[in-house]
Amino acid sequence: MARELQALRHRCVKKDWHLDGNNTDALKITVNKNITLTAIIVYGFINDIPDRCDTYGRENTIRIHLSNDIYEQTYVISANKQETQTIRLINPIQIIKDTGFTVKIASPKLYVHYGSQCRESWKQNDIKVKFEYSPECTTDTNEEQGQIAGIEFSV
Repeated sequence: MARELQALRHRCVKKDWHLDGNNTDALKITVNKNITLTAIIVYGFINDIPDRCDTYGRENTIRIHLSNDIYEQTYVISANKQETQTIRLINPIQIIKDTGFTVKIASPKLYVHYGSQCRESWKQNDIKVKFEYSPECTTDTNEEQGQIAGIEFSV
């Protein structure tokens, strides 16, 4: 039976992550075991967005770069004030151990939470997840802070 795990990287959650223009938050992630990536966890809006508002500014896209493959999924950032939001992958991705993959998301158009004092690695029993700076990042997201909160996966 597969175990479901969640690897969160932040020790502290702060407010007011917002960038103007076309920017990309990116983070390289490596796992020491074969996994099935089932979700990406991002930070949510600081304030509630009224239900009557359309999705302008709330639509976003996650891209997962694995070797020569790119997996892409559009999602809507939750209108409810919450520190994190879990984006379930419609098609979970098989990740081979020690094969790094990069998670990329467009920087949100509205103000969101972000993680700080982040861990460079997460470990539970014999499973280790390593978070690293990605040269594809055009923001301040790195192994110490940023918009990507973590991952969910099964082993």
